[in-house]
Amino acid sequence: MAIWQPLHAEVQVLHRILRFSSYARGLWGTCFVIDVDEEQYLITAAHLTIGERFELVILKPIPDAGGEHTKDTHPDHLERIGPLDPKHDVAVFKANDDLARRSLTLPASSDQIVIGQEILTAGFPGNLSMVIPKMGLRSMPLVKRGCMGGMGEVDGIRVLYLDLIANPGMSGAPVVFRDHEKGVLKVAAVIKGSYTQDPVPEDGWDHLAAAGISQAHAIEHALEIIASG
Repeated sequence: MAIWQPLHAEVQVLHRILRFSSYARGLWGTCFVIDVDEEQYLITAAHLTIGERFELVILKPIPDAGGEHTKDTHPDHLERIGPLDPKHDVAVFKANDDLARRSLTLPASSDQIVIGQEILTAGFPGNLSMVIPKMGLRSMPLVKRGCMGGMGEVDGIRVLYLDLIANPGMSGAPVVFRDHEKGVLKVAAVIKGSYTQDPVPEDGWDHLAAAGISQAHAIEHALEIIASG
């Protein structure tokens, strides 16, 4: 059986996506790295960072790097930029060390994204991850594809509505699209989560089921936090 080989474009995205866990609240999710003015910043969902202690598990699934590199980054290695913004569910941290390969760029902009366009994201839904033993890779984020369903605005912040189920664990994941005018991939937004429908009974418990439409805040909000910080 052939071993799956990530395309260059997928590696460009995947190596910037990291697992985020919060011991204070018992939550896990996704975060990603962007470059701004030669500095690297970590972007995630604010609701994952509420509490006194959280941990970033860095997993760099780059095939040509000879396998996986894993380490923990604690809060004293990250500097929060701006106030906690749970209302818009975006948190920004400045990294003291490089968290992603700078040669594989991923511009941050929601310009040129259009309704109906295919989008890509990757993260750790249900705390799941991929393992490819023959390539020496573990804990790679799962890739999901969807469609740009629509746009809106909340308190002056641009909101993207996605035809995509963002399962628990996908909070903080990037929304990536191809700017066909420039022929490059860009990160357009930060996933907040999926809308939910009526509880679904299962084994005597009630579970909220994702309804298929997810909400994400445009990356420009994170860029504004960085600029004001």
